Amino acid sequence: MDFYNATGNARDLDPYFKPITSNYFPFAYLLLFFVSLLGSLEDARQIYFVALTSFFAFWCYRGLKVQSRPVSILNVVSIGLVSFPFLILLDRGNAEGLLFINLGLFFIYYKKGEPKLYIPLLASAIAMKLYPAVFLVYLLGDRKFKEILQTLGIAAALTVGSAMLMVGGVARTLEGLQRGLVYYRDEYVLLGAGRSFGHSLFGMLRVTREAIFGSDWAPGVLEAFVSGWGYLTVLAFLGLTYLTLISRGKEWKKTAVFVLSFCLFPHVSPDYRMILLFLPFIQFLSDPEAEAGDLQYAVLIGLILVPKPFHYFGTSDTGIATIVNPLLLATLLILLCRDLWMSRSKTGWKI
Repeated sequence: MDFYNATGNARDLDPYFKPITSNYFPFAYLLLFFVSLLGSLEDARQIYFVALTSFFAFWCYRGLKVQSRPVSILNVVSIGLVSFPFLILLDRGNAEGLLFINLGLFFIYYKKGEPKLYIPLLASAIAMKLYPAVFLVYLLGDRKFKEILQTLGIAAALTVGSAMLMVGGVARTLEGLQRGLVYYRDEYVLLGAGRSFGHSLFGMLRVTREAIFGSDWAPGVLEAFVSGWGYLTVLAFLGLTYLTLISRGKEWKKTAVFVLSFCLFPHVSPDYRMILLFLPFIQFLSDPEAEAGDLQYAVLIGLILVPKPFHYFGTSDTGIATIVNPLLLATLLILLCRDLWMSRSKTGWKI
């Protein structure tokens, strides 16, 4: 379980030089260090699970509540608590749960217009895992340039400060982080461990190719595929950023585009990352203004959230969901991009 591995590594503030390799940023391990102070690892796990479940239920309830409280609770349970992303996150106990709490609070306070709260929340999310930095586009679209600099400054301070608190200081922490990232690339990307319970387009293409042609690759071909995919990912992010800046579409659609992008585009996307889809999904389900295309979105969201435990491709953990989920997510992303493009500003985006 990820929780035991990551929190166990963080207990002595020396996470990067353990038998189980670590690749989180130092601030994530500092948070897990404080979690480890709650007692034994089992005690800490139970408290973490209660906190995560409570916030997740709260987030879902905010968007799914109706006049009848029993029906509201039923909505939270049926749509949220028994969904595949939430169940697999509980199963793994990954720190993605902390990230979900952080980003959920960021969206709450950003909507309320409270920069003293949303700036440190977004900064701490970036300091945990880099990809939440895409949400700086919200600040960019609202021309909050000062807040962008403040967010990046706090994220940098949290990263450096956390590294200083680790055993050996900044230099040893950076060495250990690099060691962990190299191991992750070799083991999960090149050797394919990241295919298991994943939903990235890269993983889908690799599984499909190996199911048809076998698992052997010609020398240098896989490495070229990995490198080329990285460049394509950067271009896709830039294109989606521009699209969200020029579009007048709904906020939930823009949020969904970014969340879908860092689910689909990385080389490895573990299934528990799909918990972040609830950030825009709940916004969509609570939107009082219905649109013509809402039914297709509702159907796709329902299909994405349903567990698909059908094992396939000759292994016990690379199932048909490795193919189906990326196709569903990609279809949703294409439809959202179409809608955002159709609602784009005729004058574009100007600083």
